[in-house]
Amino acid sequence: ASFVIEIFTLLWGPAKDASVPRLVPTEQLASANSLGMIAAYATFPIGGLIFASLAVLAAGIGSIGQIEFLQVDQEALALWVDALTFLVSAVLIFGLPLGRKGGEHKLRVDWTQTWRELVDGVRFMASNPLVRGIILGMGAGLIGGGAMVPLGPLFASEVLGGGPASISLLMVALGCGAAIGVLALPSLLRWLPKRTVFAGAVRGSGAGMMLAVSFSFLAPAAFAIVFVGACAGTAYVTGFTVLQENVRNDLLGRTFATLYTVVRLNLLLALSESPLFAYLYDCIV
Repeated sequence: ASFVIEIFTLLWGPAKDASVPRLVPTEQLASANSLGMIAAYATFPIGGLIFASLAVLAAGIGSIGQIEFLQVDQEALALWVDALTFLVSAVLIFGLPLGRKGGEHKLRVDWTQTWRELVDGVRFMASNPLVRGIILGMGAGLIGGGAMVPLGPLFASEVLGGGPASISLLMVALGCGAAIGVLALPSLLRWLPKRTVFAGAVRGSGAGMMLAVSFSFLAPAAFAIVFVGACAGTAYVTGFTVLQENVRNDLLGRTFATLYTVVRLNLLLALSESPLFAYLYDCIV
């Protein structure tokens, strides 16, 4: 099920990001991408509250004799609600003007098109220094960010000396920082070029992460993680905006397909290799 979800995610992501310039004027792309990031990540607390409330509803539904065989619990109900939200989103998105041409639109499946477009995207990235720098910058930066997932709990417990609440606090700090960065970005772009902001945000994310792991107390580490989140959110939105502004429409989908592929591969690398490097470091030390 996760494999199928991942396939549809990789279909949805590039199509969504390539469609934004068709719906939004160029001067408002940064604001649109900021709102998209807020919608994607700032709703986590709302989801948590809904999940908590589903416990009561699941208990009531599960007690109904006619459907007792479904074994409705809090987790199953949350997945059903989540699936329903995707259907609602599909209905809303289906009505958007994304360039359809009435009856001229023909549904034709070309099973080799995805591979060809991915190859075209890689070639375009290799020949365009700006696109190559943004894709490699976001992909390489995610190696460090992805390492926080398996190593974050170890850092919180062994270095900071905290319990499960410590890693939760660090994740909250990361989310708050991302929100701060996204909200402050429009004002920042009035004074600095987007390329400069992107490069500085990527460097700032790495510097903030190095600073965070240098502390052995929770409070200063959390403040450093807030800075990491602000830089990461700024880099994410600015990178997407620069690509949307500088890549032709006919290459935009392929470019974002390449970006998502690089990002997913680097995330997989971070999740699989960072615990190994931590283990080797412990063996050496």
